[in-house]
Amino acid sequence: MQMGEPSSTMAAAPTARHVVVVRVPMRDDDLLVALRDLQNLLIRYLRKKPPEGDYTILIMRQDGVPEVHCVFSGSMDAERLAASIHGGPATAGGGEASRHFVELDDEILFEVAKVAGPPSFKRAKPDASEAGGPMRSVGAMRRR
Repeated sequence: MQMGEPSSTMAAAPTARHVVVVRVPMRDDDLLVALRDLQNLLIRYLRKKPPEGDYTILIMRQDGVPEVHCVFSGSMDAERLAASIHGGPATAGGGEASRHFVELDDEILFEVAKVAGPPSFKRAKPDASEAGGPMRSVGAMRRR
């Protein structure tokens, strides 16, 4: 695995973790932003401002509280992200070396989106097995 790439196994690693918790508030019985959308936004954000070490971004719903946890192998990476999105220190939980907390709001969401940029969509490629006629059918277009 390359340094700075998201890791699906890093959260389970025995080493101490440095966590930035981004809590998503409710607005009119709905979340300010969908958790999956926030997770993808933070992935794009960290691609523009890559951390030095390994990290992973997890959707958490512990105790019914919607959060996204950015888990880093290095404390400087967690501190840098927290500072850049207006986070403050919090009490570390079990297995955590440090924890930072961010209460997401419209201003922070806008700042993160500005750095992250829009999502990139890959163009659907025709499936050669279905594109045999003079007109390509809708079913011939599949995301790869």
